[in-house]
Amino acid sequence: MLFRSKRRHQVVVANLTDRAVIAEDGPLGIQRIILLGGARTHRSEYMPSWRDTLSMPQVRDLTDYVMTLPERVDGIRSSTERAYRASRPGYPIEGHRLFLHQCASCHGTEGKGDGRMAGFVYRTRHVRVRDLTDTRYLRTRTDRDLYMVISAGGGANGKSTAMPHWGGYLVPEQIKDLVAYVRSISGTRALAEAQDTR
Repeated sequence: MLFRSKRRHQVVVANLTDRAVIAEDGPLGIQRIILLGGARTHRSEYMPSWRDTLSMPQVRDLTDYVMTLPERVDGIRSSTERAYRASRPGYPIEGHRLFLHQCASCHGTEGKGDGRMAGFVYRTRHVRVRDLTDTRYLRTRTDRDLYMVISAGGGANGKSTAMPHWGGYLVPEQIKDLVAYVRSISGTRALAEAQDTR
């Protein structure tokens, strides 16, 4: 894995599915990072040098693979899609309880993107936490869109990696409860799945 140091004593693992991250270094830069490691390429010392472990053909193969990651990641595993389709509709009351426990630290108790961690996310990740009461945005999203972002996280859905994945922590029905709660606080109904252009 490649690492980038944002500040002293703070290490952020590079999102290798992010086209911008991959494009910034390009194939020669990525090959150099693999060979020399993080410390010798102005990154974190936690990224080791692989020069003495991998042959040059292996380094080239690894570089080629890393360069394809942005294209390979649809981000949504078929099992997540099946779980979405198979689970019952969500209940907003249950979603509210889960929201306060799991989501309010970033999104705020009313879902306005003003939770106690929102400022930290902005300072360290340079993204604003989504205001889930934003009717204009949420009326353009299907329930599947919301489910997939909650389940697989932002990075797997072409959004910020600051949004963690909750699949594996929450069961599909709980994720649908959260989707139903977001619908209730945004005053929106789901965009019809047939209108989903993906």
